[in-house]
Amino acid sequence: MSFITGKIIVAQTQLNNSQTHSASISSVEKFKEYMEKTPQEILFEEFLKRHKLTEEEFMQLSSDEKESLFKKFEDELKQKAGV
Repeated sequence: MSFITGKIIVAQTQLNNSQTHSASISSVEKFKEYMEKTPQEILFEEFLKRHKLTEEEFMQLSSDEKESLFKKFEDELKQKAGV
């Protein structure tokens, strides 16, 4: 193995280790964010996903559309709770 080939391998290994470390940090941060959410926030995010909406898209809806979705969300919660 030449000196240059050895340097390239070391650089690639360092890059791979850095990417793995960044992915680990990202995963840990995502987990922390998830754990800080209330059960209601988690349920509402799942509700939006089922309706193929992101939180940003939801925020851009008209007041009437938001109110309608909130009503559906409340109805689903009541149904799940058996109320």
